[in-house]
Amino acid sequence: MSFGSMRRMGKRLLSRRHPGVRYLILVRVGIPGIMEKMHDLAITFSLPPSDRRMPHITLFGPFTLAEPGTPQDVMDCIERANEKIHEGNYSLGELLELRGRKGMAIVCRVRFPETFVKAYQDLSACLFSRAGSCTWLDKQPEKRVVHITLAFNLPASLTGQMKEYLMHSGSVAEGGTTIGRCSQVPEEHNLGGIAVLRNGMLWKEYDLAQRTWRERKELYPL
Repeated sequence: MSFGSMRRMGKRLLSRRHPGVRYLILVRVGIPGIMEKMHDLAITFSLPPSDRRMPHITLFGPFTLAEPGTPQDVMDCIERANEKIHEGNYSLGELLELRGRKGMAIVCRVRFPETFVKAYQDLSACLFSRAGSCTWLDKQPEKRVVHITLAFNLPASLTGQMKEYLMHSGSVAEGGTTIGRCSQVPEEHNLGGIAVLRNGMLWKEYDLAQRTWRERKELYPL
């Protein structure tokens, strides 16, 4: 994923209603076939480039820090949450239709192990206590449907067609991942790390296994 794509994805996710540095906490998704299926949907249904993004799982944000918060506060929250993670895998659940601010979305539900669910709750509480502004889901994380977005900003009339297409498009060859029937995928996928975006740019990623921070230049070497 290029820096340009990461920047565009972040800018679309960040609200401009509040000044200052805005953060987004997510898990980058590397499941074989996901990006290919997203590209297939974009081409088949003529989705504009502005409505495409890298596959990811949002954990918290976008948000700003309350004064006198610092970037280290964000890093500390992630590190403390990771102390309770003993299983870094997730699996795909069912295919869903969700309503967003600018239309509908077709998503694949993500199922975390119980150890990560508790860590996610702690992470949300920690970040919320330090946030100056955030989304309503960050205030009520128990209501968040954790997912990977396949397509978004869709008119309601298109979501049914797209879901039907996914349900009958068969398996993605690489890795045996069946996107159209998410709930039937038995395999687990490694979380890897928790990434932090600042103003739409990938800033750092916390490696859950090594318990260390990786800089953007390490993740996207020239």
